[in-house]
Amino acid sequence: MSEKEIRERISSLRKQKGMSYQDLANLTEMSPSTLQRYETGSIDKMPISKMEIIAKALGVEPSYLMGWDDETTEPIQEYDPDALEILEMLERNQDLKMLFMKTGKLSKEDKEQIVRILKATLPPNNDDGC
Repeated sequence: MSEKEIRERISSLRKQKGMSYQDLANLTEMSPSTLQRYETGSIDKMPISKMEIIAKALGVEPSYLMGWDDETTEPIQEYDPDALEILEMLERNQDLKMLFMKTGKLSKEDKEQIVRILKATLPPNNDDGC
């Protein structure tokens, strides 16, 4: 399979799943611009290690992306719709995104303290699963 066909498979899968470059970047820990350059061919040789990461994020085997297998029915990983909704919210709200990114670097104890504070400030009978 040609590099162009591999790029087309990646692009097609990303679009079928309704993912932006940023969504895919969040799942792969690659930059959106790098992913875009892989898809458009600006970077003509994609490392196999990157192809494996992208395949996993798109829910297919690397062999599918490389054209060795035409089956996409056995996804490597299913993505929780709630997680995708959270990713979309983070995309739309930069303050929420900043809060999420900063809290990811906190210690377990600090995170637990923040959860206690948030629970204390929520109105009673809030049906948010907390």
